[in-house]
Amino acid sequence: VFVHDNPNAVFIYVCTDPKEIQGQDTRARMLYIDKNDLINSLEEAAPSILQQSKQSEVYSLIYNGVHVNLPYETIYYLEKEEKMVIFHTKKGEFHKRINMADLETEFAPYGFLRVHVSYLVNAKHITSWHKDEVELIDHVRIPLSRAQKKKIMHMQKDRK
Repeated sequence: VFVHDNPNAVFIYVCTDPKEIQGQDTRARMLYIDKNDLINSLEEAAPSILQQSKQSEVYSLIYNGVHVNLPYETIYYLEKEEKMVIFHTKKGEFHKRINMADLETEFAPYGFLRVHVSYLVNAKHITSWHKDEVELIDHVRIPLSRAQKKKIMHMQKDRK
């Protein structure tokens, strides 16, 4: 498993056979470009590159009466616990009473994936995919439901 400590990095491999080199790699920040069709390949990769660059925008919330701006890139994952959503971030944990489905819609443009009914994960922080879990940069493992895994894999195939 390739692990890099900078989740803001986007890796672009220019090669003659991108599909063969990519294999089963589904990481959003790893792009495989066909050197024989460079312009078209880069145009196809543009939405993914733009999505990665949006991570510097912020999500605003009020926590214990204090207004907090959380850059999307600093949010590792969101976890639903009863009626509260816990934001696991580089700054610590923040709680907010909100609907997870609403957050899924709002966070999707910033590269967040619904990996389980109770979890939204920032794809930038995923270091590896396992049968029923995803592992994040800080070695935290998040459950991966079969239904969500199938949905994510289908989205990845459509993206190509």
